[in-house]
Amino acid sequence: MEPMMTDTKTLIPDTLLLEERAKNVLNCIIGMADEDLHYVPFFNADFVSSPPHMTHGDWDFGSSHGRLIDALTLARHMTGETFGKGVERHYKENLLSFFK
Repeated sequence: MEPMMTDTKTLIPDTLLLEERAKNVLNCIIGMADEDLHYVPFFNADFVSSPPHMTHGDWDFGSSHGRLIDALTLARHMTGETFGKGVERHYKENLLSFFK
């Protein structure tokens, strides 16, 4: 069976607007918050299982918070978006709480 060829012109936009992609990043990062666990973000995702689900891991309690806060800060600077500020506040509170 031969691989399916795709017209690359349909995959590459004429212009690349990083602001639009940054809005998608914001949506993703805000959507990763687990409200049942005081807004600790999920780290692992299994999209192949039925139904797809997300789980927690060791990275949830430190490293991912810092990276997500950094990404949120940069994406907000690029877009001016305020969506999910409450979740961002929880991420920052959680990160600081890990230091006791």
